[in-house]
Amino acid sequence: MRPSHGFYYRSRPGSILAEIRADFDYRRNDELADALAGFREDLIRAIPDVSMETRRLVALFLAREYVKLAKRLMRVHRRQRSLHLLRGDLNRYREKMEGASPLPFAQIAARHARDGQMVRWAALRFFMALSQRSGRLIRKPAI
Repeated sequence: MRPSHGFYYRSRPGSILAEIRADFDYRRNDELADALAGFREDLIRAIPDVSMETRRLVALFLAREYVKLAKRLMRVHRRQRSLHLLRGDLNRYREKMEGASPLPFAQIAARHARDGQMVRWAALRFFMALSQRSGRLIRKPAI
């Protein structure tokens, strides 16, 4: 078994990630996604010869945060019976978080599959598919 590398964020009291709860708070999750804006460009500007492995680890961190955010979002929409709004929210957060990533989420999903991490692959691909703008996720409830 090969050693696992990771990119970890230490959650400190008062930090954005410390404020994220199991319930979905749009303001806090928007703060998280907005805080990442321009990260890819800043990383390359700060470290012009940044290694592919570092890029992969940063992208992996962002993809995992996206999946966690998407799971919370899905739970809330299911509880509120507003699943018809889920696709738009998933798309908005995916655009923000993948836009900050040094690698596309599809490349991270492919790496999960190559490494045999099928649960991570399935979760990321599932939320990526749900975030697509085409078609309806569920019929809007009749009022």
